[in-house]
Amino acid sequence: MTDQTDLLHVEFTPQGGIHIWGKASPLKTRLVEWISQEQPGYIDHSASWLSLRPRNSGRSEKYDLLIAQIQKTAYGLILTDINGLQVSLSAQDVLELVDWVCERREDFEQIALRIQAQGHSS
Repeated sequence: MTDQTDLLHVEFTPQGGIHIWGKASPLKTRLVEWISQEQPGYIDHSASWLSLRPRNSGRSEKYDLLIAQIQKTAYGLILTDINGLQVSLSAQDVLELVDWVCERREDFEQIALRIQAQGHSS
């Protein structure tokens, strides 16, 4: 998808998901606003990696998901990966995740600053 200035890759899944790849731009902002009207609760977290380990499974399996969409529900979040696979996180799990991130906020800010500096030097 292009508006002659910006270029985005948009994929529609059979499950009704919409995945957007591309840099932040006015076109992406307008598209995300439109999707939000069509799919209430849609939050744009395009192409964000998330690694999940099932709790109490007795196995050391890990699932790496490339998250294309996050939807809020009354019970927590639904994460949809680029292949349409959906994972539900309960509100309690979301709160634990938020607490974990808050405890490491300074580390994440340093990582973000490094990434930003690398982007400007490219």
